[in-house]
Amino acid sequence: MYNKKVINISTKMIPEWLNKDIERINNKEEVSAQPGYIISRIYNQYSPGYRHLLTAMTGNMEWALIARERLNYIDENLELIVKHLNKQKD
Repeated sequence: MYNKKVINISTKMIPEWLNKDIERINNKEEVSAQPGYIISRIYNQYSPGYRHLLTAMTGNMEWALIARERLNYIDENLELIVKHLNKQKD
């Protein structure tokens, strides 16, 4: 019982950027996507890639810092994100 209350409170406190990313991915998909697919898309969005290269070339490291923070949040709260996605699905 205690765990369900903690999960309900925690899922309400998910950052706005994550909710927007989840919503954007769900809107692109015709069929409701599985939690693993959504998490992998979000993770790939913030993983090192062309955005990191462009910001490094311009000397602006803001995107790299933001992406690192968001990847850390995803890694540390993976179970919570899965619970949030399952809760949205139901």
